[in-house]
Amino acid sequence: SDPFLLGSAYAAHLNLHTYCIFDTNSTMNASDSISQTREAMDEYRVAFSVDCVIFGYGKEKLNILLVECNLPPYVGKWSLLGDFIRDDENLDSAAQRVLSGYTHVNSIYLEQVGTYGNRCRHPLGRVITTACYSLVQVDTFEDTYVNDGLRVKWFDVDDLPGLAFDHEKILGSCCERLQKCLRERP
Repeated sequence: SDPFLLGSAYAAHLNLHTYCIFDTNSTMNASDSISQTREAMDEYRVAFSVDCVIFGYGKEKLNILLVECNLPPYVGKWSLLGDFIRDDENLDSAAQRVLSGYTHVNSIYLEQVGTYGNRCRHPLGRVITTACYSLVQVDTFEDTYVNDGLRVKWFDVDDLPGLAFDHEKILGSCCERLQKCLRERP
């Protein structure tokens, strides 16, 4: 598929923005306009991902499910369960796919917590992620899973290894949300 195809609202915004800028040049033809639109769109190349924060209870402590990271420079660190959102997915279906892919468990309630988009948060380029969380019984899952050769493992929230990307910040936000929910609806 054409990498320049975007959602219609965003594409319309870019075209409107481009024509507002370039229509002042009466000698510009349609081909020039399309070329400049594509150049402008190159500046906006962004990937979208979803990160799942899975809290587990049942071992007298709150746990978090993490996956071993294989992406440089974070090889050997641990990360939240996450992946890029595919063209044919919405946020919820992407989050369920990620969770199922790592745990082989389907249809777990996930609640969106926030969106994170610091420019340098990912080594592959500009990646904006939406974080979701869930609270499950640890017994629902085995202690360790393997997905594409990567270990998935429960960790005590109070004794975490070093986390990749900005996942400490995301985890902090999810912990705050979980605490608030438990206070408001125990």
